[in-house]
Amino acid sequence: MEYRILLVDDNDMQRYAIAKTLTSAGFQVLEAQNGTEALQKATQGVDLVILDIKLPDIDGFEVCKRLKSDPSTSSIPVMHLTATYLSTEDKVKGLEGGADGYLTYPVKPSELIATSHALIRMKKAEVTLQKLLHEKEILVQELYHRARNNMQVIASLLQLYSDRCKDPEGRAVLKEIEAKIHVMALAHQKLYESENPSYVNLDEYLKDLTLVAPETGLDTSLKATISYNGESALVLVDTAIPLGLAVHELLTNALRHAFPNGKPGKIDVRLREGVQGEISVDIADNGVGLPQDFSIEKHGKLGLLLASSLIENQLGGKLTYTSKRGTTWHIKIEKELYSPRV
Repeated sequence: MEYRILLVDDNDMQRYAIAKTLTSAGFQVLEAQNGTEALQKATQGVDLVILDIKLPDIDGFEVCKRLKSDPSTSSIPVMHLTATYLSTEDKVKGLEGGADGYLTYPVKPSELIATSHALIRMKKAEVTLQKLLHEKEILVQELYHRARNNMQVIASLLQLYSDRCKDPEGRAVLKEIEAKIHVMALAHQKLYESENPSYVNLDEYLKDLTLVAPETGLDTSLKATISYNGESALVLVDTAIPLGLAVHELLTNALRHAFPNGKPGKIDVRLREGVQGEISVDIADNGVGLPQDFSIEKHGKLGLLLASSLIENQLGGKLTYTSKRGTTWHIKIEKELYSPRV
């Protein structure tokens, strides 16, 4: 493959000699005599810019900065080639200014050619890597999308069976499982929508959960309302799913038990992220409250025990409560226990 190099030098003889060396090595050479012309021709599909520094209009340092700041040319490797700026400080300035290479005269043809090949090769490898990464992200998103769809199919089958189940207890169990699958499917939906294939926007996830909770097989005569207040927080999907399941259990528990006999009430859900990344979720209701001697271990039913286990055992967090003029459940997770998978 014939690579195209933009050679920028205001010295005609010097530019001619370098162009001849590059052409003999199989490169196609595009020439520019000043910085302005270089900036124009760099957009014409070149693989490398060999850039002198002492130019009549814009010096090479500035030309390099402009090339690297322009999205249409930022990916093109730039190599300074100069007979004037020879000190270590000059080289440092050039490289810190965005140049990918720095050679000085006199330069051997073999070194010039080898360096040009190396910079182009590095660029091609970077492009290939970015392409592979993009393909991987698409594949991961597709897997999340399929996982969510498969969960929706399972939930639909469970709904079908529960609708035909004549045993009230059996029907209730199927509804519980169906609700949990909806919670997990929602997390995968948020993951599919996320720009980062490892993280879920917890704020959006919990907000949607508060809309799902009243629809998961509960008594339609319930008059309690749910409000949500949160702030943006990104967590790994390994954290989001068990946390979402726990929040869902606490919400449904409040809807079922905090407002007996159809009593109207409200449930407030609040999400906060601390300065060290710790996650706090409060679920507060203004219902009948809990008995004074209540404890999760002794009096908690399966859903509450599950929420406690998810928070404390799977996420390494704490689940506590206060019961005064209603009940408030406090979830605190100091740090995530998992690492990004992608």
